[in-house]
Amino acid sequence: QPPLTIERPAARVRQGRRDISFDADAPASSASTPLEVFAVSYPWAMGRMPEEIGRALSPNRDWHHVQVPLACFQRAETVTVEDMALHVERQIRAVSPAGPSDVFGICFTGLLAYEVARCLRANGHDVAAVVIVDSFPPLPQTPARRALSLGMRLGRVAKSNPKSLITRVRRKVTERPRSYEEFIRDTCSEAQRRYQPEPYDGRMIFFRPKVVHV
Repeated sequence: QPPLTIERPAARVRQGRRDISFDADAPASSASTPLEVFAVSYPWAMGRMPEEIGRALSPNRDWHHVQVPLACFQRAETVTVEDMALHVERQIRAVSPAGPSDVFGICFTGLLAYEVARCLRANGHDVAAVVIVDSFPPLPQTPARRALSLGMRLGRVAKSNPKSLITRVRRKVTERPRSYEEFIRDTCSEAQRRYQPEPYDGRMIFFRPKVVHV
């Protein structure tokens, strides 16, 4: 079997898009409006992955990169996924007021894309699809899940290079101020832990790995 590339799932998304009609509740004008693709990037970095995904999902036209602004983290003591989604929703509506739009997210930004799509649809925006890759909502910690998590962590430790493991431990125990990137990562992790997703009544395309490498 050929190796998995982002182009393969993107082709499946494009094919699925051709196989469905637009939302019956969307404005009639959206049927003749070009579809816009929005890739949600990590709040702490503009990585290369969203660019690859944007090009794959929208190979024949421009796509749009959207991101939670840094000001969102500077103005509040506690930031939620819902807060971040409102900022991203405004960016999308500024480009495409009524849709149709595809919204994409991976890992943490998959949850964010899901909430953004909910906000857009609640305001009458035509969301053709929300595409989520390897993203899961927080689950209650049961004894079985704790045991599984511990086993995976021990497995990673066993496979780690001893020298790199010692370096990581030293970084953990050495007191130093957090970088701004670490602060945003920690804030997003806490927001993800508290996030309780509500039902979404639109089209969602979900990709997850069959094998998890630990």
